[in-house]
Amino acid sequence: MNSAATPASSPPLRSIGQIVLLMQTVGPLYLHVPDPHSIGSRDGEFRDPESTFRLPGAPAWSLQPESWWLDSTATWVARRLARHATHAATAPAPTLLSGEIVSWGIDGQPLIGGHRTVAFLDADVFVEAQATYSAWRETALPRGSRSLRADTSEDFLLEESGHDSTESR
Repeated sequence: MNSAATPASSPPLRSIGQIVLLMQTVGPLYLHVPDPHSIGSRDGEFRDPESTFRLPGAPAWSLQPESWWLDSTATWVARRLARHATHAATAPAPTLLSGEIVSWGIDGQPLIGGHRTVAFLDADVFVEAQATYSAWRETALPRGSRSLRADTSEDFLLEESGHDSTESR
């Protein structure tokens, strides 16, 4: 009998440190925030909400730092989680996935094929992420750049989709 823990039998991850340790063990991870209104997302099949076309993978966001990122992996993870905290607050069960990028969603997010749920996330990790990211912004960014943009979920959503939030205002 296999005694390995499964995500369903393991407690949800509660800290950024736990996520970073998991990334070191498993490799690249992706944040998947299920849309409670999305067609088919509950049974493992993912569909584009507007067209209802079947997607080739789970929509998710990479937690792997980009090559240009000079700060810590923990800060990068905090930044990514903070940017998606609004979505996660209304999602039934935010998860971390492993798998391969097979395509891209309409909003530019990777679609993860052959995905496997590695862990569930507790709401506490998003609270920590927002605090960590805010503290980083206060210390790492030049003084003038902090006041140029408001930290609103609308700005984050537009930034994630590749649009400048100032264009729509």
